[in-house]
Parts: sequence; structure tokens; C-alpha cells
Amino acid sequence: MPADPDPDADPTPLASRRYAAPALLVLGILFGLFVLGAQPMAVNLIPALRDKLAHAVVFAVLACAMGLISGLRGWRMALWVGAIALLTF
Repeated sequence: MPADPDPDADPTPLASRRYAAPALLVLGILFGLFVLGAQPMAVNLIPALRDKLAHAVVFAVLACAMGLISGLRGWRMALWVGAIALLTF
């Protein structure tokens, strides 16, 4: 007779409820960047000096959420992505 599966075993990452909020956050940010960012209203929405800071914050939050989903946790990853976004935009 086969053993019952472990009820405490972690299912696949996207099937787990604790990954639902970060996954929705990632999808929302990507939607905002690619769909809403292409609209005419997005031009000069944020003043020039604060634009880089906004990019750094958005990409840092994106990196944190993706890190929670993938298991690569850590504030260092968020800082690296934020710094790269600051330098490239």
C-alpha cells in the first residue's frame, strides 16, 4: 500500500498560496511597466530627478518579489537590481 503524501510538503512554488501575493505583485509591476508605461500619460509623470529613484524602488520591489517566488531571498539582490536600474535609466 503506498504511503500517503506528506501534508507538510511544499507543493510547486506557484501552486502554493504563500507565493500568490508575490506572483500577483510581479505581474502587476510588469503590466504597469510594459502596458501603462507605453501610454502617453506616462511621459513626464515623475519629475526628472525623482525618476531614477522611482525606477530603483520599482525594480527593487520587483527583485524582492521575484526572489520570494524563486527562493533566492535577500536584500542584497534587491540592492543590486535597484543599483543597476539606477545606472541604466
